[in-house]
Amino acid sequence: AGSSSGKNHPLTWAQECLVQSELHNRLAGSRIASGQGMIATLEAQPTSLYPLDEIDGLIRAASDKVRAPRHLSEIIENLLTFYTSSHSAFNGTDYANRKERPRVRIEQPSLSVFGVCTPDAFWGSLKSGSALDGTLGRMLIFESDDNYPFPRDVSGDVVIPAMLLDLFRAIDRGVEGHNHFPA
Repeated sequence: AGSSSGKNHPLTWAQECLVQSELHNRLAGSRIASGQGMIATLEAQPTSLYPLDEIDGLIRAASDKVRAPRHLSEIIENLLTFYTSSHSAFNGTDYANRKERPRVRIEQPSLSVFGVCTPDAFWGSLKSGSALDGTLGRMLIFESDDNYPFPRDVSGDVVIPAMLLDLFRAIDRGVEGHNHFPA
């Protein structure tokens, strides 16, 4: 949506849904500094949500395969791999010094990024290869029809309806009798 149109509002609600459902452990950071940081997040909690404002800056920096530092280019690589590994396992990276940097295995990684920015900034952040390498194919992109809604009072605490919180908890519990992926 356009600048100053309230894009932060859905980010706030997404975070509050997890916090008020007592699923705050599923909430990842507000910034991603490196691909290894993402792996550490999923190692601690294999189902995580990154709520990111101004996502265009991250996409621009991480998708420049020529100039991006390795720790940033790993972000896009990891997003692609986590998506593909969501039904099985992510087997991490092998390092020469395995005692200090052991390989991390993450069963059924489920990483979601909820990012917002202006349309021009978003489309400008993508490289031409994003349509071919699978990046765009793994995104749901929504553009607001109402870039400048009428102002309204949104002061006070965000109160998520109890029925919605119950649904979040039920999804987190999973289907009764389901055998989760063996670790």
